[in-house]
Amino acid sequence: MEDLTPNQPLIRVEATGQNKLNRVVSPALLAFNRLVWQPVATMHPSWWQELQLTLWQAQYQAGTRLAQRIEAVVVSRYGLAGQDLPKEFNELEANLLACRHKLSAIVTALGLFLLNRPDYVSLREYRDALHQELSQAQIQQIWNLWPQRPQLTTYVYRDEVTATELVGVAQACAITLIGQLWGNKPFWRALALTLPVQATLPCKADSLAPISLDIPRWLMRLERLL
Repeated sequence: MEDLTPNQPLIRVEATGQNKLNRVVSPALLAFNRLVWQPVATMHPSWWQELQLTLWQAQYQAGTRLAQRIEAVVVSRYGLAGQDLPKEFNELEANLLACRHKLSAIVTALGLFLLNRPDYVSLREYRDALHQELSQAQIQQIWNLWPQRPQLTTYVYRDEVTATELVGVAQACAITLIGQLWGNKPFWRALALTLPVQATLPCKADSLAPISLDIPRWLMRLERLL
């Protein structure tokens, strides 16, 4: 097991204290800073393996000195903290940062629209499978939006999807598409750490037939409705 004792640096945030930080920055910037500097609390479990820290996952206990050192290694290996980080965000970016706890549901919903198969939302077998990510009310809201979904300008998934695969494939389609648009943007890289690692999802880019889609518009709409 890798040594995470004294030679590993602790996390340091660019502020003189958490209380002062809370007073002087916007909610969006505060949320972004937490995702960058304290990512483990909201990090998707698949990232432990991606960052080659699987052996430390069970050892992590928030509030301990070891947890601080594990957090520091996560920050270092993910690499976002070494970039030129933004201090301001547009409306959509700020809204997505504010609703980061339901981002998985938003991404799943967008993916369902991209799959463009009404059976995946209407049939009980698929609806039951969606409950691992979506509430009954959210599934119904997606179904209510179905007639307004992007139709001629959408991705077409060429393969049949089973109920067991549905959530993973829907998320993969959406994450693939969003990554093509915002993959290098720090705000999305920070949020992406809360979602499954794309390589672990059951979807490949060559299974998608790309056509234009207004992603920001649909993300904003789903953020408000779900």
